[in-house]
Amino acid sequence: MLFRSYAKYFSTNATVSDLYQSVLGITTDLGAVGKDDYTGNGVAKVSADNLPEFAHCWDTDEITKAPTCTETGIRLRESFRYNIRIEEVIPATSHHWNAGTIVQYPSYVATGQKVYHCIICNETKTVTIPKLSPLPLKLAYKLSSKTYTGKPISFPLNVPNGCTVIYRNNTNVGKASVTIIGHEKYIGTNVFYFNIVPRKTKITTSSNKKSKKLAIKYAKIKETSKYQIFFSTNSKFTKNKKTVNTSKTSYTLSHCKKGKTYYVKVRSYKVVQGKKHYSAYSVVKKIKIRK
Repeated sequence: MLFRSYAKYFSTNATVSDLYQSVLGITTDLGAVGKDDYTGNGVAKVSADNLPEFAHCWDTDEITKAPTCTETGIRLRESFRYNIRIEEVIPATSHHWNAGTIVQYPSYVATGQKVYHCIICNETKTVTIPKLSPLPLKLAYKLSSKTYTGKPISFPLNVPNGCTVIYRNNTNVGKASVTIIGHEKYIGTNVFYFNIVPRKTKITTSSNKKSKKLAIKYAKIKETSKYQIFFSTNSKFTKNKKTVNTSKTSYTLSHCKKGKTYYVKVRSYKVVQGKKHYSAYSVVKKIKIRK
């Protein structure tokens, strides 16, 4: 309930009951109220519900102290006819903020700031803008096999800015990996695998010096000691095919058919953790059996 302060300048012998009864026309029992209902200079507090009709007929109605955004104001009303003086409290207006200006945009690692100005008192307030929410790192690569070089193998990848790229087991023949760790905008870790295979060998000699025999020699590969040889009577290696696995760098195929042309190719391979890693094929050699 809203209370207003009413001040009547009456004699020091007057009582609050006199004020209520003779001036305001209100009969009330102040016995239960006590002296706190008035002050020594004759200020009495009454409810706005008890205002008589003359409350709307003021000789003076002015704001003596304007309210601000944070402080209350005072409105003075006086009735000379009834010798009434009222000081009404005007509530603070509270701030009226503008749309605000971003002075620092947020990033994925730092918060931002937005400054608001009150259009009434020009007071400012700064609001923190939360950091941007990072996205999960989801990359897709199909990595092809790489040929052994004796040195760590790496290659360019199209990764988001700031991401960390780490290669592991990328020197020797076998299964290697590349790990990409997200940064700032992206979070998470993606791991991709690729194979390192031996270098391909080269057939150095191919001959038919003995009857129905085809002899070949091929270059030794440092990083492995195993080779696979393919023989066939057609260039697509679909007819009369024969496959030989060996650790030697030469081989002689017996029981060849005289007059037939044979095709041969070789590849090296290495077994790592139970898996064979094959090199590319050598250049195909064509030999006609004349003996």
